Amino acid sequence: MTLKARKKNSIYIIFKNKFIWFFLYLINLPLLILIILIYPFFKIRINELETRSIGHFSITTEIFLAELENNIHNNKRGIFLWFINKKISNNFLLNKWRNKILIGPRMILYPLFLMINKFKFLRFMRSPFRHWLDLDFDKKNLWQIRDIYQVLQKTDPLLVFDKKEIQQCSNYFKKVNIEKEKYLCFFARTYHFRNDVPSVRDADINNQIPGLINICEKYSLKAVRMGDKNQPKIEHKSNLLIDYPKSENKNSMLDLYLPMNCKFMVGSNSGISYVPILNRKKTLIVDFSQFHDLDCTPDYYVPIIIPKKYRNISTKKIVNYSKVFELGLTHIQYDEELFDKGYETVPNSKEEILLAINEMNDLINSNKESLENTLIQKKFWSLFENFYSFKRPLNLKIANSFLDINQEHIN
Repeated sequence: MTLKARKKNSIYIIFKNKFIWFFLYLINLPLLILIILIYPFFKIRINELETRSIGHFSITTEIFLAELENNIHNNKRGIFLWFINKKISNNFLLNKWRNKILIGPRMILYPLFLMINKFKFLRFMRSPFRHWLDLDFDKKNLWQIRDIYQVLQKTDPLLVFDKKEIQQCSNYFKKVNIEKEKYLCFFARTYHFRNDVPSVRDADINNQIPGLINICEKYSLKAVRMGDKNQPKIEHKSNLLIDYPKSENKNSMLDLYLPMNCKFMVGSNSGISYVPILNRKKTLIVDFSQFHDLDCTPDYYVPIIIPKKYRNISTKKIVNYSKVFELGLTHIQYDEELFDKGYETVPNSKEEILLAINEMNDLINSNKESLENTLIQKKFWSLFENFYSFKRPLNLKIANSFLDINQEHIN
């Protein structure tokens, strides 16, 4: 699909949805009035369970339920009702959440949710769940994926596997000869999954392979690839690598159990890279580009990232990060749009990823929360804060090895 076709299709979908929902608004208006009338006595608040995307679907829900468990939000004399999307990215996870939350009919709750969140005079009825659509330009409100109350560190994982499920997963572990916390998970986002157009968020899985093999050989580990079966093939063959998505064993239960029980994950900036957080495991993000949305990264459990670089197409020169931030290049989502402005991204090299994986492994082994705040680290984040309206994350840092290699571009 081309970018032009994608935009045209989006316009059609928006028009169609507005036509349909106009009638649903009218039908549900009496129910909205009833909810308003009883609100002083019994509060009904509506949340969207974003089942279409595993990242939105998993960790944001985990954090919100942990906030409720820690009494962050007043829920006396009231309930939270949830509705799901048409698309379900993981049916196993949906069934697990059904045991934790009240899920109602989408055709009724979705129009009510839209009306409550659209009109300012209904603001008092909004849920404390921090939906990404409510984010302010000045970043005063942070998306639910950020654990702003640090409840995950105080709360046991809410997603629990029963004995039968654990046994089924253990059978797979025996089959591929892996043990809990003695393997890494890895993933690279591509446009193939959603039949999308090439995006600056995309990454090449094969650039991760040398680093993964290196760390596996050093510490007697294995590496399990995650993601969709339609992803590009891994070029390198090794008995240390397990291409799980291409196997007959792939299922929605293992899609969660594997990343939740790895030592740590290596992934690009996509929802699946945050699934390990459900079990309080950490992730190294490679090929990161969206610095303008860095506040949407759960930084305690993503202690290290390495960013892409940007290159001027006409001069073939790498652009310094201060210029990247000044031009707003990280705001551009698609390769085609970036190319039209005369720039392209440079993926992380195999060496950069190898060094970052080793740095992440050392951090996990040391039980430290964050990397050392070196002078070059401070310089990078000082540049960042000159161009963005929100402060840098507390724990998340750029791999020091990456900064050392690319010092000339930290200007």
